[in-house]
Amino acid sequence: LEGEEDTSSTETRITTTATTSTTTSNSSSNSNSNSNSNSSSSVCLSHRSLSFLPAPHQLLPATTVLLTHNQMSSLAGFEALQNLQVLDLSHNQIAFSSAVAPLAHLPALRALSLAHNLLGARPVDCRRYSHPSPRCNRLLPWSRQSASGVVTSGEVGEGTSGTQSAAAAVVRQHPNLWAVLQCLGGLYQVAVLDLTGNLVCQWGGYRELVLALLPQLVRFDGASTAAAAGTVV
Repeated sequence: LEGEEDTSSTETRITTTATTSTTTSNSSSNSNSNSNSNSSSSVCLSHRSLSFLPAPHQLLPATTVLLTHNQMSSLAGFEALQNLQVLDLSHNQIAFSSAVAPLAHLPALRALSLAHNLLGARPVDCRRYSHPSPRCNRLLPWSRQSASGVVTSGEVGEGTSGTQSAAAAVVRQHPNLWAVLQCLGGLYQVAVLDLTGNLVCQWGGYRELVLALLPQLVRFDGASTAAAAGTVV
């Protein structure tokens, strides 16, 4: 019962926020569409011990997919869900942000929950994550790879913003944090993100680095961000 309550709370939070944002951004473009094109599809595959996405071709129309309380550690196949707007993967076994790489190919995705996964719970090989995504390179141009293969930060130049300066300090002090989270930088389209319940949330610099990677977020871990005041998703 406790698990069901947690799932319901997470699903309600991300679905409500995403629906409001999507309705605002799409109201004008959908004004002349017929009722069939406006219809949305919600699929619930929670509590099924799934370790992979079953029959992705059957989920192509889905705009909301709930996959809570499963055993998923890889998101291979999710790139096919081009209509997806809301995705709840809370209570799974995702340990590294590289697993979410397929989600960067979903232009409609607005709300994502990775709450209560394994981010930060497993040993990190920094060399495996030593090449930031193009998104990260643009946002954090000071990052470089050291001779040992561990991602560190270079000198912060005169043109570096305050956000980048803060993130640079985080990378210097917490290279493992950068190794675990850097691939989140590819989720440029996501406006609502929930990572609560992951061990990485307890690490120093966690919130600063995520907001540096994803400055467009209007809601992060259940709280509004600075971007929420003047941003229409």
